Amino acid sequence: HKNFGVEFLYLRQDTKMPLEYYDEDLAATQQTNFDLALNYLLAGGVVSINPNKTIEPYAGFLVGMTLMRVDDPEENQAKHRRDTRFAWGLRGGVNFWVTKLVAIRLQSQLIVASRAVGGDIYFGSSANSNASTYSSIAQFGLGAGLAFKVGR
Repeated sequence: HKNFGVEFLYLRQDTKMPLEYYDEDLAATQQTNFDLALNYLLAGGVVSINPNKTIEPYAGFLVGMTLMRVDDPEENQAKHRRDTRFAWGLRGGVNFWVTKLVAIRLQSQLIVASRAVGGDIYFGSSANSNASTYSSIAQFGLGAGLAFKVGR
């Protein structure tokens, strides 16, 4: 259908994650910066509100996964941890078609790596259970670029 499209998105972000913690051995507060790499793999649909016109607003929803890697630079043997999370995103913007095949695109997007609630039940010398919550990573962005029409 001329109003709908499919989108595949790969994003990578490398950043530093500051951490302050209390070291009982030193009886002092310590600070370090972990290296954090985020790789987003998302797919979704996009709907064009006014297709084949000079000004074409659009909106879309994405789902997929986030692959994370955290490296501790203070460890002698490059200690790292990997994690995979469910990810989703929303985006919207406007294409300004300067020719039939090329547009200038202005957009905003929200990408979230989610992890909600977890729990465990375990047995040993006694039975125990716990419940815990986890944080999500949310990124908001504004961008501009070029869009190309392929197909009909």
